[in-house]
Amino acid sequence: MRRLTGPSLAVCKREIYSYFVSPVAYFTIVPFLLLCGFFFYITFNYLSQRGGSETAATDLMVFAIQTMSVLLTLASPLLTMRSFAEERRAGSMELLATSPIRERDIVLGKFFASWFLVGAMLLATAPYPLFVQRYGNPDVAPILVGYLGLALLGGCLLALGLLISSLSSNQIVAGVSTLGAGLFLWMIQSLPPAAGTATLYGTLREIAVYMSLQQHLTGFSQGVVAVKSLVYYLSFISVCLYLTTVSSASFRWK
Repeated sequence: MRRLTGPSLAVCKREIYSYFVSPVAYFTIVPFLLLCGFFFYITFNYLSQRGGSETAATDLMVFAIQTMSVLLTLASPLLTMRSFAEERRAGSMELLATSPIRERDIVLGKFFASWFLVGAMLLATAPYPLFVQRYGNPDVAPILVGYLGLALLGGCLLALGLLISSLSSNQIVAGVSTLGAGLFLWMIQSLPPAAGTATLYGTLREIAVYMSLQQHLTGFSQGVVAVKSLVYYLSFISVCLYLTTVSSASFRWK
């Protein structure tokens, strides 16, 4: 991934502004935080009633991170479904395509704007680890690594959503397709293991499980930064952004 340049930074600021002058940001952030708080509360109550243990605080944060990963899967389509689909429907995509701004800058600007919003959503959950740190004794490093994994997972879901939005002219279709793709990349880790040894299904299952976005978050939630997971997340984002750039560039040749 490349850093923001002048044009892409201008697009990023424009997109952030558009999020907050429309209901999108509020309809995404508020339910996300309410659901995070609800699940954090019931999990805390459950662990308290079960009796305190040395790992209770750590277990609470691991579950909180896993919960936020699922909620990010559900929230990301709301942030990306209108990015290109709405521009195409309103006719403003043609204006962007004929402007001197390069497609790469447009894509990066939109991506980092949505990623900024995801970062703000995760930052708003900071009271949870602070609460756990006050009343428990969890290691700080695994919590920080878990949040890093959430940020990378969010980046993957947003990049995927931008790609799907660039291929559609209807934001509802883009949103539903992004949700379906995100859930698919989450659920493929649950494929049943192969019976026997060295079967074709077993090989395909290993590939499918490796492609699961949630599977790679497991190590992060436990405080382990696996190189293969880090490479996978960054590669996934880069490939999706590249394909989005190619897709949006097609407007210049129409």
